[in-house]
Amino acid sequence: RSNRRQRQMCIRDRANIPVLTFSNNREIVGDGVYALGFFPEDQVQRVVDYAFGQNMTRFSALVPDDLYGSRMVSALNENTGIGGRELADVAYYRDETQALIETVKQLGRYDERHTALLRQRAQLQARNDTISKRALKRLEDLETLGDVEFEALLLPAGGEEVLRIAPLLAFYDIDPSQIKLLGTWLWDDPTLGAEPSMTGAWFAAPPAATRQLFVERFEKLYERTPERRATLAYDATALAIVLARRAAQENFITSNIYTPDALTSPGGFTGMDGIFRLRQSGLVERGLSVFEIRRNGAREIDPAPTSFGDFIN
Repeated sequence: RSNRRQRQMCIRDRANIPVLTFSNNREIVGDGVYALGFFPEDQVQRVVDYAFGQNMTRFSALVPDDLYGSRMVSALNENTGIGGRELADVAYYRDETQALIETVKQLGRYDERHTALLRQRAQLQARNDTISKRALKRLEDLETLGDVEFEALLLPAGGEEVLRIAPLLAFYDIDPSQIKLLGTWLWDDPTLGAEPSMTGAWFAAPPAATRQLFVERFEKLYERTPERRATLAYDATALAIVLARRAAQENFITSNIYTPDALTSPGGFTGMDGIFRLRQSGLVERGLSVFEIRRNGAREIDPAPTSFGDFIN
């Protein structure tokens, strides 16, 4: 990583050439190096903002016990504690099944709530009156008593991992019909719709419409499916062309085409994955959509902004 950073700086220092990378590594940006990749932190911010707009104020997170998990918690921390939002709890899980089960139980205070249910049943049985019997009847199908301390749970896992965790949440009474599951672009996976506990979950991702057009045209031309980063390469090339044409129209000399001011234009640019703009820090800011998982696939429920004039991320 440090060697790659040194090579980028070498290119930059020798010829004053800005570098556009397709990475989502925040450590390599700055000093003329710009990252065009998709940052999961931005996706966390977008989906949390949307959940808050739907009157959810108490958030929690269940993340892997590693560097990625720490990044996601930091992103969630940046978006809670302000404007009436609260970070209720954070749980880090390990891969071992039993350890994961214990983490899920602790997150939802399962043992405490199960004990409360048993205590309530015993009290009602001891009273042995008509009202108590009716109340006892209502408790028959419950496993726990009382609510968890959060309204939305960030679960930034993907693939088989989220399919392993989501059913455990439901089993230990973190009810997905009561607690909204929030995720990242890793959830753009049609297999998740087959898991009942994932139905209705929300995640943030780039808008799909323009990328789909790109994929269709690419497949028609090259008779193969493009790699995911192909849109980044396309957008980087298009950005260079747009700035060159703009410089030509304004009669700029060649050395003035790719200046920091030009690259970080506040109005941004429109790409195959929606609008984006480069920041002075070297990071990219993107307009993201919010999707809801359904049985027949993810459905866009809050479109991405189409300009940075109404940008809310």
